[in-house]
Amino acid sequence: MQSVIWGQALYLKGPAEEMLQLLLSPLGLILTLQRTGLTAWAIGMFILGISYGSVLGDLESFLETNEMMRELLAPIEGFSLTEQYLTMMMSIISLICTIPALLVILKLNGEEKQNRTEHLLARAVSRTTLLGSYALISFITSFAMLLLAVIGLWSAGTAAMDAPIAFSTLFNAGMVYLPAMWVLIGAAVLLIGFVPQAAVLAWLYLGYSFLWYTWGHYCNFQIGWLTYHPLAMFHKCPLKILIWPSFL
Repeated sequence: MQSVIWGQALYLKGPAEEMLQLLLSPLGLILTLQRTGLTAWAIGMFILGISYGSVLGDLESFLETNEMMRELLAPIEGFSLTEQYLTMMMSIISLICTIPALLVILKLNGEEKQNRTEHLLARAVSRTTLLGSYALISFITSFAMLLLAVIGLWSAGTAAMDAPIAFSTLFNAGMVYLPAMWVLIGAAVLLIGFVPQAAVLAWLYLGYSFLWYTWGHYCNFQIGWLTYHPLAMFHKCPLKILIWPSFL
């Protein structure tokens, strides 16, 4: 494949000529460069959902015989142990789905460090446009990955359970954590925009959220401001009713 600079755009000649219109925009260029990684993560998130959903059929009996899980999941009237465990499971899935979204936005920081954005910024594309394009794809990625995980979870759960959980219930249980994922992405955007050298803190924030949510429950970790993380800001479905206008 050959490339030639003409005017203010990067034109391609050869087999990739049909992709010219896509590559002329920052969004198209970013998607083209990251499509392989995003495709792999999409398949992985779907498989992750299937792996979790495949155990839902035997989950009730497992939870009843596991003393530690019985202590962790206090009985709630009107809800089964499976539904209670679902809230914990979806929080972990949402954190895992945040990883590819962060990879997208933090890719910009890496590209700038290696001076790979100079041919764009030296022409008609501003830094704000470039950052906004990466951020938009990152936000869309977070939704898409979470949706694929929910679809995989529902598909496997329907096959494994005698009384499967409705897709709408699983969808609400997953999407309630979407704002928490966006908080993490927003933190990464903020760091890239103002302190690019500290962009790695976004990964530390994600790791802290994961450790707090997993081990915080077991250790009853309640130390003032240290308990604040994105997942703690949103209520849990299906144990609580999701009211979409309030959610939005």
